[in-house]
Amino acid sequence: MPDNPQGGVPPTLLPPDPALDELIAHGSRRFVEIASRHLDSSLCWAILAEGSLAAATADAELIAYAFARTGYHRGVDALTARGWREGTPAPWAHEPNRGFLRCLAWLAQLSGVLGDTAESERCWELLRVSSPRGYDVLRVRVDIPIARFADLVRDVATSDDVDGSSADAAAAQARRRVRSRASGGTRRTHRDPARRRHV
Repeated sequence: MPDNPQGGVPPTLLPPDPALDELIAHGSRRFVEIASRHLDSSLCWAILAEGSLAAATADAELIAYAFARTGYHRGVDALTARGWREGTPAPWAHEPNRGFLRCLAWLAQLSGVLGDTAESERCWELLRVSSPRGYDVLRVRVDIPIARFADLVRDVATSDDVDGSSADAAAAQARRRVRSRASGGTRRTHRDPARRRHV
Protein backbone atom coordinates (compact mmCIF):
# COMPACT_ATOMS: atom_id res chain seq x y z
CA MET A 1 0.00 0.00 0.00
CA PRO A 2 1.32 3.53 -0.78
CA ASP A 3 2.75 5.21 2.29
CA ASN A 4 1.36 8.63 1.41
CA PRO A 5 -2.26 8.12 0.30
CA GLN A 6 -3.08 11.77 1.07
CA GLY A 7 -1.64 12.94 -2.21
CA GLY A 8 -0.35 16.48 -1.95
CA VAL A 9 0.11 16.47 1.83
CA PRO A 10 3.89 16.51 2.34
CA PRO A 11 5.23 13.77 4.61
CA THR A 12 7.03 14.60 7.84
CA LEU A 13 10.55 13.18 7.98
CA LEU A 14 12.37 13.03 11.30
CA PRO A 15 16.12 13.68 11.34
CA PRO A 16 18.52 10.78 11.91
CA ASP A 17 18.37 9.39 15.44
CA PRO A 18 21.81 9.80 17.03
CA ALA A 19 21.10 6.80 19.26
CA LEU A 20 21.00 4.50 16.25
CA ASP A 21 24.71 4.54 15.44
CA GLU A 22 25.53 3.91 19.09
CA LEU A 23 23.09 0.99 19.25
CA ILE A 24 24.61 -0.54 16.14
CA ALA A 25 28.12 -0.10 17.52
CA HIS A 26 27.47 -1.37 21.04
CA GLY A 27 24.22 -3.39 20.98
CA SER A 28 22.92 -4.38 24.40
CA ARG A 29 26.29 -4.01 26.13
CA ARG A 30 25.72 -0.28 26.71
CA PHE A 31 22.02 -0.05 25.97
CA VAL A 32 20.94 1.52 29.27
CA GLU A 33 23.71 4.09 29.02
CA ILE A 34 22.76 4.93 25.42
CA ALA A 35 19.05 5.14 26.18
CA SER A 36 19.71 7.36 29.19
CA ARG A 37 21.62 9.80 27.00
CA HIS A 38 18.90 9.84 24.34
CA LEU A 39 15.62 10.16 26.21
CA ASP A 40 14.06 11.73 23.12
CA SER A 41 14.75 8.60 21.04
CA SER A 42 11.50 6.79 20.28
CA LEU A 43 13.60 3.90 18.97
CA CYS A 44 15.12 3.34 22.41
CA TRP A 45 11.68 3.43 24.05
CA ALA A 46 10.37 0.93 21.47
CA ILE A 47 13.24 -1.45 22.24
CA LEU A 48 12.55 -1.08 25.97
CA ALA A 49 8.88 -1.92 25.42
CA GLU A 50 9.72 -4.96 23.30
CA GLY A 51 12.37 -6.13 25.75
CA SER A 52 9.89 -5.90 28.61
CA LEU A 53 7.42 -8.10 26.75
CA ALA A 54 10.14 -10.58 25.91
CA ALA A 55 11.01 -10.88 29.60
CA ALA A 56 7.40 -12.03 30.20
CA THR A 57 7.23 -10.99 33.85
CA ALA A 58 3.88 -10.58 35.60
CA ASP A 59 3.93 -6.82 35.05
CA ALA A 60 5.48 -6.93 31.55
CA GLU A 61 2.46 -5.53 29.74
CA LEU A 62 2.08 -2.55 32.07
CA ILE A 63 5.79 -1.72 31.94
CA ALA A 64 5.85 -2.09 28.16
CA TYR A 65 2.79 0.17 27.93
CA ALA A 66 4.60 2.88 29.91
CA PHE A 67 7.67 2.62 27.67
CA ALA A 68 5.56 2.72 24.50
CA ARG A 69 3.54 5.67 25.80
CA THR A 70 6.73 7.62 26.54
CA GLY A 71 8.22 6.87 23.13
CA TYR A 72 4.97 7.83 21.44
CA HIS A 73 4.88 11.23 23.13
CA ARG A 74 8.55 11.93 22.42
CA GLY A 75 7.89 11.05 18.78
CA VAL A 76 4.82 13.30 18.61
CA ASP A 77 6.91 16.16 20.04
CA ALA A 78 9.63 15.65 17.41
CA LEU A 79 7.19 15.31 14.52
CA THR A 80 5.09 18.30 15.60
CA ALA A 81 8.21 20.46 15.74
CA ARG A 82 8.64 19.67 12.04
CA GLY A 83 5.11 20.57 11.03
CA TRP A 84 3.34 17.24 11.50
CA ARG A 85 -0.29 17.24 12.51
CA GLU A 86 -2.10 14.14 13.76
CA GLY A 87 -3.09 11.98 10.81
CA THR A 88 -0.73 13.50 8.24
CA PRO A 89 1.94 11.27 6.64
CA ALA A 90 4.92 9.98 8.63
CA PRO A 91 6.16 7.26 6.24
CA TRP A 92 7.67 3.96 7.38
CA ALA A 93 10.07 4.06 4.45
CA HIS A 94 11.95 6.89 6.20
CA GLU A 95 13.97 4.98 8.78
CA PRO A 96 14.09 7.68 11.51
CA ASN A 97 10.27 7.61 11.65
CA ARG A 98 10.19 3.94 12.61
CA GLY A 99 10.88 4.33 16.33
CA PHE A 100 7.77 6.51 16.68
CA LEU A 101 5.67 4.16 14.54
CA ARG A 102 6.81 1.13 16.56
CA CYS A 103 5.87 2.87 19.82
CA LEU A 104 2.50 3.81 18.35
CA ALA A 105 1.80 0.21 17.31
CA TRP A 106 2.72 -1.16 20.75
CA LEU A 107 0.64 1.54 22.42
CA ALA A 108 -2.32 0.48 20.27
CA GLN A 109 -1.86 -3.20 21.05
CA LEU A 110 -1.15 -2.85 24.75
CA SER A 111 -4.00 -0.39 25.30
CA GLY A 112 -6.31 -3.11 23.99
CA VAL A 113 -4.69 -5.77 26.12
CA LEU A 114 -5.08 -3.61 29.23
CA GLY A 115 -8.72 -2.82 28.49
CA ASP A 116 -8.54 0.71 27.04
CA THR A 117 -10.40 -0.11 23.83
CA ALA A 118 -11.02 3.48 22.78
CA GLU A 119 -7.32 4.36 23.00
CA SER A 120 -6.37 1.17 21.18
CA GLU A 121 -8.69 2.00 18.30
CA ARG A 122 -7.48 5.61 18.18
CA CYS A 123 -3.84 4.54 17.98
CA TRP A 124 -4.45 1.88 15.33
CA GLU A 125 -6.31 4.42 13.19
CA LEU A 126 -3.58 7.01 13.70
CA LEU A 127 -0.97 4.48 12.59
CA ARG A 128 -3.05 3.49 9.57
CA VAL A 129 -3.52 7.03 8.29
CA SER A 130 0.00 8.21 9.20
CA SER A 131 1.79 5.27 7.57
CA PRO A 132 -0.23 2.59 5.75
CA ARG A 133 3.00 0.66 5.13
CA GLY A 134 3.95 0.86 8.80
CA TYR A 135 0.47 -0.30 9.73
CA ASP A 136 0.76 -3.34 7.46
CA VAL A 137 4.17 -4.32 8.87
CA LEU A 138 3.55 -3.55 12.52
CA ARG A 139 0.00 -4.88 12.81
CA VAL A 140 1.41 -8.31 12.00
CA ARG A 141 4.31 -7.87 14.39
CA VAL A 142 2.41 -7.01 17.54
CA ASP A 143 -0.70 -9.20 17.22
CA ILE A 144 1.06 -12.46 18.09
CA PRO A 145 1.50 -14.84 21.02
CA ILE A 146 4.53 -13.85 23.07
CA ALA A 147 5.98 -17.33 22.51
CA ARG A 148 6.55 -16.35 18.85
CA PHE A 149 7.77 -12.82 19.63
CA ALA A 150 11.48 -13.46 19.14
CA ASP A 151 11.04 -15.37 15.89
CA LEU A 152 8.80 -12.70 14.42
CA VAL A 153 10.96 -9.70 15.23
CA ARG A 154 13.91 -11.55 13.72
CA ASP A 155 11.95 -12.32 10.57
CA VAL A 156 10.61 -8.79 10.24
CA ALA A 157 13.98 -7.23 10.92
CA THR A 158 15.60 -9.13 8.07
CA SER A 159 12.75 -9.15 5.54
CA ASP A 160 12.07 -6.98 2.53
CA ASP A 161 9.18 -5.45 4.48
CA VAL A 162 11.63 -3.30 6.39
CA ASP A 163 14.24 -3.02 3.65
CA GLY A 164 16.88 -4.76 5.77
CA SER A 165 16.67 -2.02 8.36
CA SER A 166 19.86 -1.73 10.38
CA ALA A 167 17.78 -0.27 13.21
CA ASP A 168 15.52 -3.29 13.38
CA ALA A 169 18.47 -5.67 13.07
CA ALA A 170 20.17 -3.99 16.02
CA ALA A 171 16.93 -4.00 17.97
CA ALA A 172 16.34 -7.68 17.31
CA GLN A 173 19.86 -8.51 18.48
CA ALA A 174 19.38 -6.48 21.65
CA ARG A 175 16.04 -8.15 22.37
CA ARG A 176 17.51 -11.63 21.92
CA ARG A 177 20.25 -10.83 24.43
CA VAL A 178 17.79 -9.30 26.90
CA ARG A 179 15.55 -12.35 26.58
CA SER A 180 18.40 -14.80 27.14
CA ARG A 181 19.31 -13.07 30.40
CA ALA A 182 15.94 -12.07 31.76
CA SER A 183 13.21 -14.42 30.61
CA GLY A 184 12.16 -17.69 32.10
CA GLY A 185 9.19 -20.03 32.37
CA THR A 186 6.22 -20.11 30.06
CA ARG A 187 5.62 -16.99 28.03
CA ARG A 188 2.10 -15.66 27.88
CA THR A 189 -0.05 -14.62 24.95
CA HIS A 190 -1.15 -11.06 24.25
CA ARG A 191 -3.66 -11.92 21.56
CA ASP A 192 -6.75 -12.44 23.69
CA PRO A 193 -6.94 -10.26 26.84
CA ALA A 194 -9.94 -12.21 28.12
CA ARG A 195 -7.87 -15.38 28.29
CA ARG A 196 -4.90 -13.86 30.09
CA ARG A 197 -4.02 -15.26 33.46
CA HIS A 198 -4.03 -12.50 36.03
CA VAL A 199 -1.29 -12.80 38.60
